[in-house]
Amino acid sequence: MSAFDEEDTRGPRKPQNWVVVHKMVAVRAKPDVKSRLVGTRKQGETLVVKAQSQGWVKLGAAEFCLIDGSALGFGTLVERKDEPVTLKIVNPHDGSPFFDLKVTTKTTILECRRKVGDFVAPNGGQLRWQSIVPARGKMGTRIIDSKYNTFTDDMTVAACDLDDGDEFGFCYLGNAQEDLKL
Repeated sequence: MSAFDEEDTRGPRKPQNWVVVHKMVAVRAKPDVKSRLVGTRKQGETLVVKAQSQGWVKLGAAEFCLIDGSALGFGTLVERKDEPVTLKIVNPHDGSPFFDLKVTTKTTILECRRKVGDFVAPNGGQLRWQSIVPARGKMGTRIIDSKYNTFTDDMTVAACDLDDGDEFGFCYLGNAQEDLKL
């Protein structure tokens, strides 16, 4: 059974647009470089990705593309398109909506943290970006003690599977009430 047959909570919740960045990529019947070739895609073509797991993207029932061909001497083969995304920022003090953060799928987590820290509330309060620890999940449900649940600064919005309208979840290690002048 492949990872695509199992429920994978890390995969995209809705189809995503990816693009072929190598001159050509193989489309395989299974997520395996030795699997039967069912087609090819050329550089610049858009792929509608239904799922992603263990270095492969799923295009259809029996259509899979390898994401990174470095082990085969090719480098990156396909990547998620850089598209605008609006993330919801929640007030860490009380869980209320705070503001919308406009970024792109290629924005890094470090850039997101800094943009949250740049936001000045109407009363002049600001969160300190250094106290923001991004984590998967919604306010009150985050677990930051797991490698799977935390994001690193070099990861992109796309790599964290954040989509338009998602909450940019984080734990705040500072005093939100004091920093936000509440």
